[in-house]
Amino acid sequence: MIAVNLPAAREFLKVTGPVKLPDFNEEITATNLFERAEYRTEIDFFPGSTQKKDFLGSLARELFDRAQNASAGELLQFTQALETAMTQKQILLNLHDEGSQKIL
Repeated sequence: MIAVNLPAAREFLKVTGPVKLPDFNEEITATNLFERAEYRTEIDFFPGSTQKKDFLGSLARELFDRAQNASAGELLQFTQALETAMTQKQILLNLHDEGSQKIL
């Protein structure tokens, strides 16, 4: 399991630059991430709504797609952003294998 919060996502957006979310007709940047996430997750919210999950899931898919298709230089930047986010405790990793979890 990997849990990534908005400050960590912002670090990744600094590497990728703007990310388009076609399902939401939005362009998300490191600068507007918090405002757009708040808007998409709180405006017209009702119990049982999936809008928060849908928006953040769409963003996560785009960021992971960018990471998978990154050049060597971009991959190094992603690794540095990952290290920064983990050092700041902005990412949570949990492994099913107890031995690997201890090493991690």
